[in-house]
Amino acid sequence: MAIEATTSNPAQGAPPAADIAQPPQKLHPLVPADLDDAEAEFVLQSAKALGRKLVKRSAQGHYWQAPHVQGRPFVIALESFHRLSALFHTVAPLSNYLYGRRDVATRDDLGALVLTSEKITEHRRGDASIPSGLFAQPEAAHLSAVIFSNSATVAKFHRIGTELGYGPQDVALLRYGNLPDPDPNADRPLEHAYVVGDYDPEERETFSEGFHILHNPWARIPIADGIFPGFTEHRLRDDGLVLTTTSRLDYFTSHTLVLHAPDARTRARDYVERYQAAATS
Repeated sequence: MAIEATTSNPAQGAPPAADIAQPPQKLHPLVPADLDDAEAEFVLQSAKALGRKLVKRSAQGHYWQAPHVQGRPFVIALESFHRLSALFHTVAPLSNYLYGRRDVATRDDLGALVLTSEKITEHRRGDASIPSGLFAQPEAAHLSAVIFSNSATVAKFHRIGTELGYGPQDVALLRYGNLPDPDPNADRPLEHAYVVGDYDPEERETFSEGFHILHNPWARIPIADGIFPGFTEHRLRDDGLVLTTTSRLDYFTSHTLVLHAPDARTRARDYVERYQAAATS
């Protein structure tokens, strides 16, 4: 297959976003102050990044018309970098845009969680709007899938290197964030934290963790399941719900702290204990 990588970026020629021009000193820059507006911006910026790749032409035509791409699945890999807090966003808003559907959660008379799906026609932010359901648009017929990650950054290299024994002894890495709750009735994520390296080798992080592949059900050249081992896969079902398949629980969002002190690992373990206690209280 052919994979083209892209990122969402700050608008060219526009003044930098406030959190880039003057990073907040007290507020955590990784969490947007206005979650609804930030999510709307994430969708629009992601749509721009994907759209640029779909309309781009060279002397050979579109990407899928190039001789080395013809007859192969064409995939776009995306990560968001349009502002400091862009990596906060999960795959869910992107899935809503690509499939033109969103999940609606309710409870039945017995308190069990019930998921249904509703159609989305557009995405708006202020005066700007774009149609939803990119995969169903004619220009996306040659787009077999979109790969997305909000964790393909230097922190992953730090964690994997630490797991393999690299790095000084007075440095410890602590990761915390939100995991999916496997309880079918759960409507909130699990809070989780751990010290990198405090587990057996078979539990080590892989480079495929944190990567999602969203399959285009209308693609002219589809991709089979399992082509990307370890990726979380998403497929639109006939009932409008998106089936998500994963080999192990993966963070929605996470943050990696680097502690530098003679007793860094002890301090990191203490922080994990306090974090987990607070999360379950």
